[in-house]
Amino acid sequence: MRELTLQNGETVALTLNFRYQNDLRAKRPEVAAGPWNAMKVAMGGGKEDMIWPSIQTIYAAYLCGAIKAGTLEEAYSYDDFLEQLPEDPAVIITLANELLSPNQAGGSVARSRGRRASGGKA
Repeated sequence: MRELTLQNGETVALTLNFRYQNDLRAKRPEVAAGPWNAMKVAMGGGKEDMIWPSIQTIYAAYLCGAIKAGTLEEAYSYDDFLEQLPEDPAVIITLANELLSPNQAGGSVARSRGRRASGGKA
């Protein structure tokens, strides 16, 4: 899980955990595709502007974090969230990339394999 400090000083949780993405697909399908659209742009050579897919990824991660915390009903609207985002495109694109490709992926895969091998217990 990552955090983002908004312009108003509030720190919000961000996650793209599949459990919460699945919930987001059911509750806010118009937002849920954002991370996957960003991946398509990035994998296609990044020829398009990455800022908007990155923002959509961060917003989806924010809503997933709100679902996890049980605060989705109080979450910022997309427009209000845009207003509070840091104004540095490099920060936004870097954060989206970190969310889409977390550095600990190898450790997570290893833990998952370990759970399967031990009958689901790590």
